[in-house]
Amino acid sequence: MSDLPRHVIESVEPNGAAHRAGICAGDTLAAINGEPVRDQIDYQFLASQGGLTLEIIRKDGQSESIKLRGSDGNLGLRFGDSMRIKVRECANNCVFCFVNQLPRCMRGTLYVKDDDWRMSLIMGNYVTLTNVGEAEFNRIISRRASPLYISVHAMDSAVNARLLGRKNERGTDIEQRLRKLSEAGISFHCQIVLCPGINDGAVLNDTIERLLALSPSALSVAVVPVGLTKHRADLPLLNHVTEGIANRVIAQVNDWQKKCLAETGTRFVFASDEMYIRANLPLPAYEEYEDFQQVGNGVGLVSSFVDDFTRETEDFAGEVSYSCAAVTGVDFAPILAPLIKPYNIDTIPIVNRFFGDTVTVAGLLTAQDIAAQLNARGGKYDAILLCDSMLNDDGVFLDDWTLDDLRSAIGTRVIVVGSSGIALANKIKELGIAKS
Repeated sequence: MSDLPRHVIESVEPNGAAHRAGICAGDTLAAINGEPVRDQIDYQFLASQGGLTLEIIRKDGQSESIKLRGSDGNLGLRFGDSMRIKVRECANNCVFCFVNQLPRCMRGTLYVKDDDWRMSLIMGNYVTLTNVGEAEFNRIISRRASPLYISVHAMDSAVNARLLGRKNERGTDIEQRLRKLSEAGISFHCQIVLCPGINDGAVLNDTIERLLALSPSALSVAVVPVGLTKHRADLPLLNHVTEGIANRVIAQVNDWQKKCLAETGTRFVFASDEMYIRANLPLPAYEEYEDFQQVGNGVGLVSSFVDDFTRETEDFAGEVSYSCAAVTGVDFAPILAPLIKPYNIDTIPIVNRFFGDTVTVAGLLTAQDIAAQLNARGGKYDAILLCDSMLNDDGVFLDDWTLDDLRSAIGTRVIVVGSSGIALANKIKELGIAKS
């Protein structure tokens, strides 16, 4: 057992299965049912099996096989850093990579390109699988890692290699890997970042058709427009998704939805909200998003937000007069404004000068743009509302400003609100803002 990964147990839950079996803090877990435990993916999968035998190394160095009963997947063990996932970085140089479009001198964590199937399983991150060797790919199958979220920009290997920034097609045959996952009963959601002139038109039709052939393992497909910042010096030339292109993409998606509904009972492929906004078209009806499987990819996010906010505020009146404004991206401002206007909350769209005015989503706004444009307006409010998607977990904006920096720059109270319609409704209730 000496060559297997080992994990020191930091604590043992009282009266849990491991505690009852005599396992103690300071002991080391070496294997479960004879299999090595590389990380929490292995641990969760192996611990969920019945008839568990744990290979434990006691604090005195003695090895012991311990059988557990009645664990129900929860062994009651807590581990330290050894069990945590150290995120694997991307092996590609995608022509549209947003990290490559960041200006210099930002905080280091923003330049990390992650492409880890384990985070896809846990967090719903999209991955390409190009940095997954055969042994690790077999682990995906053996651990029944499902559903995964996979970037499938083109099923044509040559086109996919071009998009991934590969000099040859080695490792870019995504269809072969998806077929193996499907045969193993692994389900997956897919994402297509649409780059005009590369993977639209006939290539897009081909990709959707070949993904549909993998249904029901292929659960859904999102088509999202490529995001381009002004910081693209020395990067491959890419075209923006214009209104005309977005209209053509949506027409393709609509045609495929009709076909997929007839064949599978689901629309299967969806254009993102941003695609409809660029096309200057109304968003689909709420029910057309079915079970909102791609909401994390901006598919149905607006409809979900509006529906949640409307329901949550239906019977709320409020009593407080409050001078307040909400800042958001250019895309969402026309949608947000009519929702909050009855509460006398102004909506202020912020143009993204930091990344370029073609970047129009709220989550990529910076504090310096917010401060400059609020100050240029000259009006003062009791408070400014902004979405938490603009901040990291430490309350820091993309440009490294803190909330205190923004408050100081505008001389106004700043209130952070969750990104859902329910969160905004609850914040209005909390503030007690009255309807006009």
